[in-house]
Amino acid sequence: MEKEAGVAELGLKRELGLTDAVSIEIGAMVGAGSFALTGMAIGISGSAIPIAFIVAALPMIFAVLPLGMMGSALPTVGGSFRYPSRIFS
Repeated sequence: MEKEAGVAELGLKRELGLTDAVSIEIGAMVGAGSFALTGMAIGISGSAIPIAFIVAALPMIFAVLPLGMMGSALPTVGGSFRYPSRIFS
């Protein structure tokens, strides 16, 4: 009970909007890509790696936006697997 009272005192809300969901998804994709593929990307693009990441991020925004919309409209566990299974079942 004390923990819930502390959260209420600070005025924090337990909700995520569309912008929050999209930001989390983009952060996860960029974070995974920066750790897993940075070495390979440097080998291919050399010193233009920041430009390559920016160019690759632009289509990812359009790929993640529908997932963020679905996540904010129909929150569920495992949304990236559940939404396509519900649509195409």
